[in-house]
Amino acid sequence: MPHLPADAAALAALREPTERHPWRVLVSGCMTGTPCGWTGDDNGMSAHGPLQAFLAHAKVTAVPFCPEHLALGTPRGIPDLHGGDGFDVLDGRARVLVDGERDVTEALVRHAMAMAELGETCDLALLLDSSATCGSQVISLGTRTDTPRRFQAGPAVVAALLWERHIPFTSQRDALTLDRLMARLEGRTPDTTLHDHHRHPWTLEHLPDSPWSTQPRALARRPEVSTRRPVFKVLTAEQWSARDDILPWAPVDEADGFLHLSAAHQLARTLALHFAGQTGLVHVRLDPARIPGLVWEPSRGGQLFPHAYGATPLSAVVAVAVHDQAPAT
Repeated sequence: MPHLPADAAALAALREPTERHPWRVLVSGCMTGTPCGWTGDDNGMSAHGPLQAFLAHAKVTAVPFCPEHLALGTPRGIPDLHGGDGFDVLDGRARVLVDGERDVTEALVRHAMAMAELGETCDLALLLDSSATCGSQVISLGTRTDTPRRFQAGPAVVAALLWERHIPFTSQRDALTLDRLMARLEGRTPDTTLHDHHRHPWTLEHLPDSPWSTQPRALARRPEVSTRRPVFKVLTAEQWSARDDILPWAPVDEADGFLHLSAAHQLARTLALHFAGQTGLVHVRLDPARIPGLVWEPSRGGQLFPHAYGATPLSAVVAVAVHDQAPAT
């Protein structure tokens, strides 16, 4: 499970960050102080001390994104979930309505998917809980201005997409998990007197079935979900034939000290720039989850590219294809 508050193993499995290769943390845009909340403020996130301390750490790089701002602008009406949670929205059984009237489902899902795609380049995500788009544990059911306001234990749209992509996530209200992450950075013992949102007294009283991620409905989706997007390595036939139990490095990899890789959408440009006119090229498709030391770093034109520091076992290879010729520049 990628829901960090409910899965100690997923939390422990996060790689060790360094100042050179910090954790890349996808965050709801308001968490970085950006005034993209529905009223034009940052939803009070700049005053959240533990959150800001974590994001300011030298071993953390925040990657902000706000689907609601991109889809609806700021300021805006309040989008809420009607008829279910984020899974139901993705399955077409629930809708996202602004102020209970205007249907903005398609626009919000489109930008939520863009945020989830960005999450593929990150180690984990921190989401604004209770948000109809980013909520990770508790969300409204119907318009939040209704009296009484109704809540549900479940993921919003982005959290549902991250769950399906196996990308670890938590929220600003998961105090224990946030402290566990900070403790990893500071080399200390976490404060176990803190509570995550699903263990907060209010949640225990009003939503006793949370966390949703341990429930059969959520777990049943796992066999159907996608995995992380593959990455690719281009090698000459000679380089590929010289492999042993690890993926070969090209001369440029040896010179730079890491294995140069490309995401699928970057592969054509990589071929055109670095392999123009060459024949017998081997395209090696790799599972990122099996590549130790994989980080995403700015490279060509500021794009984030996958780089692997250290040896990549051949067990990471998903498929191999030989192409006669790379495109011309």
